[in-house]
Amino acid sequence: MRPVLLIATIFFHLSVFSQKDSIYRPATLDEMFRQMDIVLSPAQIKLIRELPEDSIKKTNPYISDLTKDYDYYNDSKVVTDLEEKGIYYDDRYMLITVSYHRYLNGIDLKLDEQYRFFDSLYMGKVKRYEEALIRDSVDDKYIPLNLPDCFIELDKLLSPETKQRIKKNGVSGLHLSLGMYIRNRWQLWGGSRLKKYFLDLHGGFMHPESMSYVILKYYYQWLLGNKDAWRQWVIEQTKEKK
Repeated sequence: MRPVLLIATIFFHLSVFSQKDSIYRPATLDEMFRQMDIVLSPAQIKLIRELPEDSIKKTNPYISDLTKDYDYYNDSKVVTDLEEKGIYYDDRYMLITVSYHRYLNGIDLKLDEQYRFFDSLYMGKVKRYEEALIRDSVDDKYIPLNLPDCFIELDKLLSPETKQRIKKNGVSGLHLSLGMYIRNRWQLWGGSRLKKYFLDLHGGFMHPESMSYVILKYYYQWLLGNKDAWRQWVIEQTKEKK
């Protein structure tokens, strides 16, 4: 069994013990480990005990996708305690898994050392995010500054045939094609100055899919010759914030 699948299985089983309608919910890591001893099969326990710690840590980029549907214990004490220390989501799962590996091997958990490690990871993410908010490019791809800049850039990126199809058919159905391209290229899921532009206008929170929808909606108008249609959306956002 691949390490990533093992870790996904671990947290699926943990979720069963941790749902809101269950009786028992771990309050400490030690209690969580004792439940893992019960829930996991001998083969799973053997694998995670023998798995090199470096191999566990290498699964970190995949943890969020593997466990997001099983995160049912956000209000348990063990989780809130970790969050109070600034350890969230992927890092939280990784700390629990590494700690369980050490527990199985009779190794000191060295939690303070782990807290410092994950805190440094978090601070690194924050720094990269803040830097991305002011850069005009990310991964060598230009990031538009605002809505009209998006339209100018799309004019450059899209073929004449694609633009003609949009003018003829509109943007309905483009959410998972051109919309996804926009969200990924312009870092609307991660961090970019364009994302900051939308968040600032929208009052601090706006889903990336809503951002790409606005871009597509007013790019369609742009192609039809309504070059200032986007201004109405900006005016509406400004009014809502007051």
